[in-house]
Amino acid sequence: MSRAARVICDGRGPTRLILALTGSLQTNRGESIDLRLMEKEDETMVLDWQSSQGARQYSRIKEAPNSINHREWMKKHLDDPSCLPIIVEFRNKATALLRLDHRSDNKVEVSILVKHNYQGLGIAKAALQLVRRIYQNRNLWAEIHPDNISSLKAFSQAGFQKTKLAGWYKAPFKM
Repeated sequence: MSRAARVICDGRGPTRLILALTGSLQTNRGESIDLRLMEKEDETMVLDWQSSQGARQYSRIKEAPNSINHREWMKKHLDDPSCLPIIVEFRNKATALLRLDHRSDNKVEVSILVKHNYQGLGIAKAALQLVRRIYQNRNLWAEIHPDNISSLKAFSQAGFQKTKLAGWYKAPFKM
């Protein structure tokens, strides 16, 4: 029975519930943003995003992954309990990947990739604000390239503040 249960249950139900209870948020234009867990079925879509022109311009790793490396990356992040990979939906369409990595030093590192033709619509800002609802009692951290003006703006508008560490921004927990 336990083997049969493992086949139909991935153990991520509580996380799905938390994301559902987080609710939606409106962009500046009044359009709804929702969060859901990244699933294995998102593999090709996320690879397309990561491989699109300009997507890796400010990333730590500049070259786009091949399909084999990407499949390994997906499996690692879906199976890792210290990682929360989220798909951001705008107008009921998947438009961004938001990843929360829980570090050993009690930090939660945030990274986001918005699909190219959906950039500039306030999706990143709204998604980051939703994540702050989930992590009200944790400091969220993001490393942002100094030339990445759109990310600097989105993170700043979502409450992230520059730290003394070069390139690092923090959203302090809410009391």
